[in-house]
Amino acid sequence: MWCGTYDLGERGCEPYSHLSHRIHTARKLASVGSEPPTMSLLRIAPTLSRDALRVATSPSRDEFRVAPALSAYTQFHRASLATPSPSTRYLYFVTWAGFANRVLALLSALVLAILTDRVLLVDDGAFPADLFELPIRWLASECAYFSALPRTPDEWRVVETEQKPFTAELAYLGCANLSAPRVLEYRSIAQYVVPVLLRNPNLRGAALLRELGDSPVQSLLRYLLPPSARVRERLAELLADAPQRPR
Repeated sequence: MWCGTYDLGERGCEPYSHLSHRIHTARKLASVGSEPPTMSLLRIAPTLSRDALRVATSPSRDEFRVAPALSAYTQFHRASLATPSPSTRYLYFVTWAGFANRVLALLSALVLAILTDRVLLVDDGAFPADLFELPIRWLASECAYFSALPRTPDEWRVVETEQKPFTAELAYLGCANLSAPRVLEYRSIAQYVVPVLLRNPNLRGAALLRELGDSPVQSLLRYLLPPSARVRERLAELLADAPQRPR
């Protein structure tokens, strides 16, 4: 069956018009509650209970349930960087513009990397490293093996979500087999395409969606961008004397 310009075999996929509507709706929903964790905590601090403050300033990820797929990806990512090989594949994420927009695009890049068994690498300067306690080392400039890879058409595929029209790229993300290129360079500033990726018939999106639960944006953010020790200390100082809501 054909989807746009891609021959997807017998299973097929949704028409582009359906995918376009799905991503438009998903971006509206994802914009709610998609603030970086630190900003959200500062904004709602006066309404938090003592238990909530303890979780907010805790240095441990154990306070939150991390989906098994995310924990497994951490181990996969670390092992792949420690012992790179010719079979290692990469998702190179390039972004710019406003911080909130970059976060939405980052979540899409993370899910794309997980579903295609790729090492997520991020362009330098995309996110302020001192604000977060990252579970993985993701700076592309620190991966010498990746930096030495040749940029040949067969090995390096660029996905540009800011092109207009977005028809071909959206069809590629939602319908095609994304495992072939050695490197997927994902260039995006605000596109939240997680629902599209989860419905790609060539990927194991249904299993990941079940693990992420009813709030995939929150689950992904808590895993990938928890506040750093410096930020937690500052939060504790700011919240120490804040009026508390009764339990």
